[in-house]
Amino acid sequence: MPAPSGTLDPLILIAHRADDTGETSIALARELRQVFGPRHVQVAPSPSGDGAGASAADVPPEFAQVAAILERSAVVIVMIGARWLADGEGRRRADLPGDHVRRLCESALNAPAAVIPVYVDGARALRANDFPKAPGLRPLASLEGIEVRRNSWETDIARLRARIVRSGMPEIGSAAATLEAADRLREVLTARPVTPEDLESLFADLRAVHKGYLHVLESLAARVPDAWEEETPRFPRRVREAAAELRRLRLEYAPVRARIAAAAEALPGALLPPPLEAFARAVLRCLPTGELTADEGPDGAAALDGLYAALDGDLSVELAGLVHGTVTFHRRRWADVRERHAALGTG
Repeated sequence: MPAPSGTLDPLILIAHRADDTGETSIALARELRQVFGPRHVQVAPSPSGDGAGASAADVPPEFAQVAAILERSAVVIVMIGARWLADGEGRRRADLPGDHVRRLCESALNAPAAVIPVYVDGARALRANDFPKAPGLRPLASLEGIEVRRNSWETDIARLRARIVRSGMPEIGSAAATLEAADRLREVLTARPVTPEDLESLFADLRAVHKGYLHVLESLAARVPDAWEEETPRFPRRVREAAAELRRLRLEYAPVRARIAAAAEALPGALLPPPLEAFARAVLRCLPTGELTADEGPDGAAALDGLYAALDGDLSVELAGLVHGTVTFHRRRWADVRERHAALGTG
């Protein structure tokens, strides 16, 4: 399911019971923030009490806050442990109309967001007959869940991550996330006045995009064969596969390159203070482009065209060196962004 329409900043919302899956939920949020960005993952508050004295009409402040977040959520993860349905004394919390987790899940099931049940450490899958007094929760039992276990954490998180991406959330470092960062840069720089808070939020987004893109490049570099493998039978196939991935990235990031070029052209007309303009230029030079690096200057584009043409048929092109060189290039550019950011004195 795609992210809610009109949403510039889609979120992943994690719903949990603190006394059931609290520690696992926090650990999961930490993992997902590294993949989707720190501003894009929220853990719903888990108020104390079970809502036994509340009615469906009572709206606690915590739930009002979560309801606003839910409107922006592309994905809602429902963390389900051994005590999700009932507490340690056997009291069925999901039957209570005032139970905050029940309310959140019922709202999520009626929202555009994709809802993903996550079963923690062997918790059994929900069944429709688990909800005799909560019919609004029954659709939750029909959704495909994902198990997350401590002894297979990395594998399970990878499966969950892939599911979230299929649900419409862009990973940091992806073309979609980079376009969002470019739009965020434009929003911040056209605001009057430009506030330190907005700049710090932008810098956090840019750092996440940079780290995500480095992960993309480093993962690609790990798959590219080294020169010493040239005599092995698998070498031509692996080079062709890596070249195909590089061409795919170049095509995927074409809109990003167009957006960066337009932003750079419009920058002089923004009449920004010199330190802020220097920061903006450094950001535009650092944003991921999906391309291998080439010498800057008027012949840079032609050099890149020639390079990618060579990838189509010339297996002597040393891909590993080119990819590692691109990683180094982006690290240097990010160092320049950090330096320009420090000069703004907002941190």
